[in-house]
Amino acid sequence: MEKRTHIIAPLSIVFQEKAMLLLYDEGINEEIPYSELIIVYLAVKDKYTSEIYMPCISEVSSDMDGYILIYGRTVDYELHTYKTLKTAGELFIELAQNARQGLFGYEPWIEELRLYSFEEAEMLIFSGQV
Repeated sequence: MEKRTHIIAPLSIVFQEKAMLLLYDEGINEEIPYSELIIVYLAVKDKYTSEIYMPCISEVSSDMDGYILIYGRTVDYELHTYKTLKTAGELFIELAQNARQGLFGYEPWIEELRLYSFEEAEMLIFSGQV
């Protein structure tokens, strides 16, 4: 069974002890437990070419805008941050500080890993070998 991808744009994101809480219109909330996270990285729009690229972890800064890609255990997310009044970079950094698990930041091998060996990556994350 192929995993579903949710494309979401919450009004606010609250980083709790064990999960991030996404707040939407009309009191609708969604919680994503940190235990759900496998791979998390940014997709950023280049200021000069307008092309989307994924910066590696050493390039991520709080002024980067775009969206956050989360590959989870059961669901994948494309998290758009424009309604939060914070940049994707700011929220990515906060998420990395609060989650305490997962692979954060893009490396070229991640897409290959995701396509061909996602189950193996999941096993490594949750067995504590990474």
